[in-house]
Amino acid sequence: MGVLDMKTSHLAVIFLSTLFILSASALATANKLDIDKVVIDVDGDQEFSGSGSSGNLYVEPDTEIEIEVTVENMWDRDSDDALRIEDVEINAVLHDIDDGDDLTYSSSRFDLRAEGYKTIRWDWDIPEDVDSDQNYELEITVQGYDEEGELHEDEMVIDVEVERERHELIFKDIEVDDPSPCSDSARVRIEVENKGENDEDVEFRIESDYKGELFSKDFEIEAFDSDDNEYTLTRTIDVSGWNEGKYTLDFILEYDGDEITESETLRIADCWEQESDSSSQGKSNKQSGDDNWDGDQEEYYQRERSRNIELFKQVTGEGKGVQVVVKDNGYVPPPSAFEPQTKKKGTDWGFAGLIVADIILLLVVIVGLVMLVIHFFEL
Repeated sequence: MGVLDMKTSHLAVIFLSTLFILSASALATANKLDIDKVVIDVDGDQEFSGSGSSGNLYVEPDTEIEIEVTVENMWDRDSDDALRIEDVEINAVLHDIDDGDDLTYSSSRFDLRAEGYKTIRWDWDIPEDVDSDQNYELEITVQGYDEEGELHEDEMVIDVEVERERHELIFKDIEVDDPSPCSDSARVRIEVENKGENDEDVEFRIESDYKGELFSKDFEIEAFDSDDNEYTLTRTIDVSGWNEGKYTLDFILEYDGDEITESETLRIADCWEQESDSSSQGKSNKQSGDDNWDGDQEEYYQRERSRNIELFKQVTGEGKGVQVVVKDNGYVPPPSAFEPQTKKKGTDWGFAGLIVADIILLLVVIVGLVMLVIHFFEL
């Protein structure tokens, strides 16, 4: 019995020693690198914040996500066995989201002292044409080696679900071409895209702060995943009678109870018709039908403005007068009607001329008298 007890005691000591060694080894190699926190913003708004090994995130197509990962060296810096973790690297993969390809990121390597923190940020763009209503796996890993060469690592997996809006139209482009001077029309062009999941019946309007509604049209546009999810329209709008200035044009889409409005500026230039030659002037006078009009110039302008007729005015230079042309073949007075009175070329001496003549005559008399006096003394 004594021998058996000794063997049993010996085995117990060996067993306990083995457990102690294994425990010490486990403590020595315990992971000390931790993903402390992950924060994800979508188009500037925070949509996820968490720690642990997993999470869930919802995003829309054609958005930007900013990922912020904070890692920590979990060793107590006051402990005797505290170690520095070196060559720490963060890697991330968003699997298969880019038409079957991955979005990837790898940070630069850095070191962490005991209880040290490090935060890394990066951006990704979620593709516009990503398949919606599907889940994609975002895998974030961090790893580094302590001063004794032991590997430390941590991992977090986030389930990313892409959700497309059911109803979403956008203006991809709006063009407004300012009319040339004296033109009656302006050109506009729009491009509309359906980024939603549903086909849409759309009412489109152009309105101005000057004339109200200028144009309207109904059209249909198919859902994003079709080949006809874009609509293009080019149109001219009537701007006859608009005064010089800047006008706001509102481009409006109404669909499924929603309304989208974007505004652009239309500029109307003043209309000054330049006289090209005398023949064009003669043609304008011939169209007037009244070469003997002799009314007041300002009175004529006021009368024509009151009739809402667009006038084209030209100042042809000093002494040549003003010609007024009415766009719709209305009344046109000849240039002579406004021609200012000018003096004829030549010299008009008047009173000043008489004075000059008298002075010259006086000088002649004085010179004659001087000559007589000189002649008298010579004798």
